[in-house]
Formats: sequence, C-alpha cells, structure tokens
Amino acid sequence: MPFGSWTAGRLSNHGCIERLARWTLGDGQTGTLTHPEEQRWTEEPAVAPEHVACLRGLVQHSAHPISRSLHSHWKFVQAEVVVDVEERIGAGLQGRCSAGILRIGSPAYLGLTDAQAPAHATGWSLNGHLGGWLLPEQVYREGLSEGLDQLGPDPIALLTGDGDQERSRLQTILPASTEMRFRQSPKDKLNFVLDWQKNGKHVAMVGDGLNDAGALAASDV
Repeated sequence: MPFGSWTAGRLSNHGCIERLARWTLGDGQTGTLTHPEEQRWTEEPAVAPEHVACLRGLVQHSAHPISRSLHSHWKFVQAEVVVDVEERIGAGLQGRCSAGILRIGSPAYLGLTDAQAPAHATGWSLNGHLGGWLLPEQVYREGLSEGLDQLGPDPIALLTGDGDQERSRLQTILPASTEMRFRQSPKDKLNFVLDWQKNGKHVAMVGDGLNDAGALAASDV
C-alpha cells in the first residue's frame, strides 16, 4: 500500500486540503504497513555468536527499518566495532570487523540472484562467502484493513521493493481493487507516481525510507 510523507515543498494548510480532496493513494511497504520493531527473524543457519556481534555492529550504522529490526533481534549480544561502513541505499551495508569484510543486504547486493535465495530473505556474507539468510515474519499494523476500507473508491496501490511472498496475505488485508507491485526500485516508484499523474490522478504517497524519496517528492501530497 503506497503511503508517503509531506514533501512537495511548502504547502499552505489550504493547499494541502485542496490536494487531499482529490487524492489517489500510493505507498512503500517496509515499515509503512508493518511494525518493523516487532518483526521476528529466523536465521538459516543460526549465526555464530562472534558473527552476530559483527553483524549487529554493522546494522547499527543504518536507519533503514530492516537494519533497526535486526539490531533489536540481536539485542542480547554486545555489538563489535565495525569501521569503513558503506551503505548502498535499497541494497545493503558493508563494513570491516575483526573477522574481515562483512556485508548484509539483498541477494543482488551479495552477488546472487533471487532464485538462489529464499523468498523475502536478507543475506549476509563474510570475506565474499555467503554466511546465511535472515528470514522475516511480517507483523502488520493493527487497524490497517479497516483504515484502508474507509478511503472508499479511490484507487490504491502498493509499491514495495520486497518480493511477492506476502502477496496472498496482503490480498486478505488490502481492498480487493488494490494494485500491488513488488520488487520496485526507487525509480520504479517514482515512475509509477508520474504515470498516475499523467493519467489525471492526484497522488497522495506515504513512505518511510530513502527508497521512497523520489516518489514522495513527486506526489501531490
């Protein structure tokens, strides 16, 4: 479900209300539909304690909802100092710890294809060797279905960089007419908003991350 934030420059209250009166809803999923802080993770295989310390030290350098969730997942382990940290927005993190070069992120960021990874998985590697997969269980926000139903007949779309493994579950939560697009890049989200606008729609976007920034800036609200 596409959602965004107030980004289109300075809008007067009057201007905001005018725009809201004509809105079509759009959104980025991670952290918008779900409670990232309540997300649970399964490790395949279980991460060795010394590697957990490094991974926690790495993810604490990122404000991304997945990073925050994993940092909480490993909260009982003291984080190791990780240096030379680099974050590729929408892909993953890299840093250097006592064991070597550590990476965590999408399969593509680790040099793998989606077909080589479990559905919805975040992977990690050490010195170029795959260490394992981290599998999330999404916890959706209370009242989500009821809130969206109140929007009435306005078109709604879900834009997410995640895979479609949650499709069947989302179909039971979102209005039946919701357009769902998975594995969306930041550019894909931006182009989606622009396409709707070209077709005469006024778009309200809700999102929670840098991946949504372009789409948020382009949206009417």
